[in-house]
Amino acid sequence: MSEAHQVPPTRQVTLTATLTDSGGNPLASQALDFQYQLQGATAWVDIGTLQTNNSGQATTTVALPAPNTYNFQVIFAGTTSYPSATAQDLGVAILANVVLKVTTVVA
Repeated sequence: MSEAHQVPPTRQVTLTATLTDSGGNPLASQALDFQYQLQGATAWVDIGTLQTNNSGQATTTVALPAPNTYNFQVIFAGTTSYPSATAQDLGVAILANVVLKVTTVVA
């Protein structure tokens, strides 16, 4: 197969976010928006929005096109009972398949 037709390898990154209130209690059935950004870029790329499970967790996987340094964030838009919150994991060198855990705590 010629070089021009080969599919470049990807790096599978699994992101797990846990949403809790200030007392550490999990918040179920809440929407979390997952995003990533190549470090140094200005725009965030949306991975998707997922609902938290009964443990307050949501997990997704993204295929990144090349080894590099990336930023990741999870956004909780808030509700009438809980304020919005954002958790970030910045400057993560992705060289192979990895699993990241991000915890978001709201008041």
